Amino acid sequence: MHMKTIKYNVSWMMVLCITAGLQAQTMRWTPVSTPAKYGKCSFEEDKEGKTQCYVLEYVPAVSGVLTSYTTGFFVSCTSLGSAISENQSCSMSSNIRLFNGCSAVGQVLMGSSGNTGSSINNQIEAGVPVIIHQVCLTIPLGESVTIEEDPVTDLTTSVDLLGGGFATEYPTYEKAVFHRIRYDDALLTTFLDFHSRPAGVRVAQLDWSTTPGISSSDFQVERSADAEHFVTIGDQKPDAESNRLNSYQFFDRNATLGDNFYRLRFTDANGEVSYSPIRKVTFDQYPFAVTATPNPAKDRMYVRIENAKLTGQIILLDVTGVERLRKDFDPGQSTQEVLLNQIEPGTYTLMVTSDTDTHLEKVVVLQ
Repeated sequence: MHMKTIKYNVSWMMVLCITAGLQAQTMRWTPVSTPAKYGKCSFEEDKEGKTQCYVLEYVPAVSGVLTSYTTGFFVSCTSLGSAISENQSCSMSSNIRLFNGCSAVGQVLMGSSGNTGSSINNQIEAGVPVIIHQVCLTIPLGESVTIEEDPVTDLTTSVDLLGGGFATEYPTYEKAVFHRIRYDDALLTTFLDFHSRPAGVRVAQLDWSTTPGISSSDFQVERSADAEHFVTIGDQKPDAESNRLNSYQFFDRNATLGDNFYRLRFTDANGEVSYSPIRKVTFDQYPFAVTATPNPAKDRMYVRIENAKLTGQIILLDVTGVERLRKDFDPGQSTQEVLLNQIEPGTYTLMVTSDTDTHLEKVVVLQ
């Protein structure tokens, strides 16, 4: 998974957050527990268990009105051909493209896009998930379907920011694999998605969900430094309501520097062991770090910057997102003096950015 950024087209700059410890913009497909309704998308239970619907969950890094989005995904084919039975936007006008390549490359190129978003039903808040699209898949028994990002079509969203201007986000995405298997003449479900991301200094966040019917004593969380030799670092009891979609979360607060590989292990009622796909979270040995002192400050503040990869900027934003101060700095380590004698007293956001690294901090300027 590669890091993506936010592009702004504004006369002033709103607060953004990109790196570890901050909320980054993401997209993921997640299964729907039926019956359910998300805007124009509604889902009824498939009594035969052949068709399952999934929604595209978008976590923005900014607040405002989502006006449009563009995505492209490759959906693997099944033994019966294309698995896609429905594909539509849940809150906007749909702009759908399907290129069936089952006979040629074994995949369908699926464009899942929407436009004409309005302030009535497309308000979004930074860090809060929102459902924007849905797709329903018909998967034969014993088979799997993979949804992965089309490398040519950027995942993009357009947001009208609060206070004016707009932002274009490029969410990150991890490949999703959905299975349909049978156990004791009943549909048994496995992991539908498993995601990992940095959530602080050497803190990894793991999120996963399971479909209805899973029977397990517990989920064991395992970690490895080489993706081969795993050790158990924690466990989580399954939800007692196994007849519905369940979501889980685990934090590894002792992750190591460098690569951390994670997988989930669970044992079914027959004693058979299954594993999730492996996910990776990497922590730099020399992370980007910023310290601002004093805080609160009067006429000046000193900003210490460590391990900046490229030339960067120190930016001071007021509570409305208007830029009040900007100063450049060179790569490496440095301490920058920031003069505040022309800044009115109040609470501000200090934003220090270099390459893909961004640090946000609340600072107070005194009289």
